Amino acid sequence: MGYTPEHTQRTRQRILASARRLFKERGYEGVNIDTIMGNAGLTRGGFYAHFKSKDELFAQAISETPVLDLLNRHPHDSGEPDDWTRRVLEEYVGSLHRDNVGGGCPIAVHASSVTRAAPQVRHAFTNAIKSLVDELTGRLAGTSDNPSNEALAKLALVAGGVALARAVDDQDLSNNILDACKDAIGPI
Repeated sequence: MGYTPEHTQRTRQRILASARRLFKERGYEGVNIDTIMGNAGLTRGGFYAHFKSKDELFAQAISETPVLDLLNRHPHDSGEPDDWTRRVLEEYVGSLHRDNVGGGCPIAVHASSVTRAAPQVRHAFTNAIKSLVDELTGRLAGTSDNPSNEALAKLALVAGGVALARAVDDQDLSNNILDACKDAIGPI
């Protein structure tokens, strides 16, 4: 007798949750299937019932990562669009996000490693970026002459800022990077 579809889905989600966190904390190359499965409380043998390869898992972890969670924490209908967008972007370049690599957004963590990843991983990452840019563009409509370009620029600013702030070993410099990004967000 096999497992119920609900059990299978819950198991898949446990694997994905484990993979998301570990890929962000250790990078793609720093994690193997045994580690992911062990962290999920499962054995390696169960992996292949859900995924064909580590690349497929990485692509799913990126595409199913709730990239828009940060955006969705601030309801669309509360406040002015510019206030909403500023709150989201400032939270993104905040110290809580910087310090929570495993629970944070995958964009700032994976941008450089995805350039060397399998095509399916790059495609999943691209779709995650497009979703985020589309959401930001919609929020910037009416507040900018070119909301799509502004959304891209602000995403590059905050993701790059968080990546740099995480990379340096000087806490003051890291904080200054985040503060500079908040200042550079500019009027919305």
